[in-house]
Amino acid sequence: MLSLSLISACGSPDFSANVQAGKSNDTQQSTTVKTSQTTNNETTNSNNPIKNNKPVIHSISANPTNTAVSPDDKITFTVVATDADNDTLRYTWSATKGTLSATGGEVTSWSPLRGDGQLEVGTATISVIIHDGKEISTNSVNIQIQADGVSVDTNSQTDKVPAELQKTLEAIQNQLKSPQVNPPSQEEKTSENQPEDKPSQDNTSNTEHATNTQSNQQNSEDQKTTTEPTIYPLIGLEHYKITPGTIAGSSEQPFMFMSTYNKVYSLDFQNSLPFDLYLGSSQNNLQYVKSLSGNNSISNTSFTASSGTTYGKLVSSNQTTGSYSVLITPSATPSPEEDDISVIERTTFNGLVYDDTSTSLDGVTVTAKSLNSSVAYEVSTVTAGGTYAFNNAPAGIQIEITASRNGYTTRRRVEVLKSNKTGDPTTNRYDFGGSGPYGDTFNAISDQPEVTMVTPGRNASGVSPNTSFVLRFSEPMDRQTVADNFEVRAYTTKTLSVDNKTTLSGSNSISSTSGSPVWDKTAFTTPTWNSDHTEVTFSFREERILPTDRDSDLVPDYQVSLKRQGGNLKDKSGIIRSSKHFKLTDGDFEETYKFSINTDNQKPSVSSINAQTSENGSGDGDAIKLRFSERMIHYTLSGSIAGGMAGVSSQAAAANNSTYAENAANNYLITVVRNGIPVLGPSSWASLGGRAVFDTNDPTHKTVLLLPASGSDLYKPGDNVIVEVSTSVLDPAGNSVNASGNTASANAS
Repeated sequence: MLSLSLISACGSPDFSANVQAGKSNDTQQSTTVKTSQTTNNETTNSNNPIKNNKPVIHSISANPTNTAVSPDDKITFTVVATDADNDTLRYTWSATKGTLSATGGEVTSWSPLRGDGQLEVGTATISVIIHDGKEISTNSVNIQIQADGVSVDTNSQTDKVPAELQKTLEAIQNQLKSPQVNPPSQEEKTSENQPEDKPSQDNTSNTEHATNTQSNQQNSEDQKTTTEPTIYPLIGLEHYKITPGTIAGSSEQPFMFMSTYNKVYSLDFQNSLPFDLYLGSSQNNLQYVKSLSGNNSISNTSFTASSGTTYGKLVSSNQTTGSYSVLITPSATPSPEEDDISVIERTTFNGLVYDDTSTSLDGVTVTAKSLNSSVAYEVSTVTAGGTYAFNNAPAGIQIEITASRNGYTTRRRVEVLKSNKTGDPTTNRYDFGGSGPYGDTFNAISDQPEVTMVTPGRNASGVSPNTSFVLRFSEPMDRQTVADNFEVRAYTTKTLSVDNKTTLSGSNSISSTSGSPVWDKTAFTTPTWNSDHTEVTFSFREERILPTDRDSDLVPDYQVSLKRQGGNLKDKSGIIRSSKHFKLTDGDFEETYKFSINTDNQKPSVSSINAQTSENGSGDGDAIKLRFSERMIHYTLSGSIAGGMAGVSSQAAAANNSTYAENAANNYLITVVRNGIPVLGPSSWASLGGRAVFDTNDPTHKTVLLLPASGSDLYKPGDNVIVEVSTSVLDPAGNSVNASGNTASANAS
């Protein structure tokens, strides 16, 4: 309900509006707001401002979080935000690199390629600015763009926007910098119940009242030029009042207000003289709407907003100065923001569904669903002759289209439907598969098995070197073919700190499996499967991890492949996929996927020793087993990795590669104490004729065996044996032995 009354026709008219406010607990409230044009001696009441709650952004989610670099690889971003006042929220998306499919709404899709198809590597920031017509909230997330793929940094979310977007933010802030109408104070409510011209009981008040009236009249006479309007949001959703003012003869008065695309608004004008009304989406694109009658009659105009900001102007053709007031409210007519698509243009779309052999398929269920929470649309059909078609679909809205059939992998594509008033069947044609301009072969629905999800994620970073690997398949699998073909290879070429030449070679391509093989199924415990054999987990044995380094620049990247034994993966029905097993994006299949691991800066220390004696039947004589806190060598499929592998024997815990056992023995000092008196050492194990080798009976590769010279009698049962390890000894990551943990002792047994 809307009522307007003009108290005075000229000068500084009072404007009283009764606007029906929002509902609360199914009870309607009515609020009366009274304002008047402020003069030099008047101020608007600001003692009781209406408290507005700032919009709250809960999260920005990305799907998928990793993708390849091609025109078809996109990431969909969805922002979740709420407003405690139930105000309508407006969204503005921006990206510092790449291309966005839309800049408004809760959902947008981003492509790493620029509009000209070029790729700009580096860090891209995706930002969303949300406001409720009064206050702004922001959130941003970073994407790392590399030549071979992109990855969303899900830990980078911040409530800041990058410097490149500050102008966008400032522009929106400037639009919202308009004073809000405050609810009337108790004194104003009381005065509203009294006659306006009732004499005051106070002579001083009479004098002030007279002075204010004269000042108001003077201001009215002085206002002969066009001025920028003040916009007052009234109580209630999207209600605005443009302050009462005057327009000089043969001049114009511009105005603007925040609006919602495709929402219908009602403008109620009350003016003393005739005006011409112009409206548009920008100040430079205003169109004549109608002529408004004068004599203080109420002229109503309805229109549909075509942008987030509506501009207008009132033009006076009369030589006499006239007054005006405008109240703007959303119409009761449903709009897209209220889940009614009747005001959105309807369109059609269609397509064909193919299988892997480019044969069109019948019996495929095709479902289309709106991804805009404000526009409800969901339909489905079944292909006939491989064809599907839908009518009466909303144009300009993101639609998710899926194609599924029993025994086949479901495919998905997201499109923004275009206007199609001419009924051209190719305007919105979206095929699944095929080799023409409307589809891609990789998007055909398939009965061959494929990997649809992996952990660690595609292009993931910061992965633990002892990570487990999870693969989810599109259908139940022949488990043995999966285990036999699983492998991890080097993706990048690196020389580790313990080496002086290339340690691992990589192809730097997810399309290649030519990198150095590192681990296959033998490095893992028996794979574990879920109940329907669609998901498998590979977990490292205790002695196995991915080789890493203490220096982040030397840490290799790795890739997972399913080609160890030829790549013939079978599903339970025996159907084989022999290559390109990974379908982790909406784009093409991939031969492998890559990820990056963390550094290792943990220094090894000595955990314990066991001094054996020939007297008690040790087959190795007076040998010492020394156990470190971590594995000291990796036996990969491409060779062993350990300190000293480059031939620097002072770095070796034991013999390996180019370091001999006799040389590695120099890194151990031995002291023997009998009955409290030293009887041997400290002497290097090498000087006693000893050797240092890794204990092949220890599957964890943490134990070094110090073997004595044949026939040596170095200590007796009960003697205290002390071993000190040189701090020059390195673990496979290049970390030296901890100086505070390089000694251990035990009584010989």
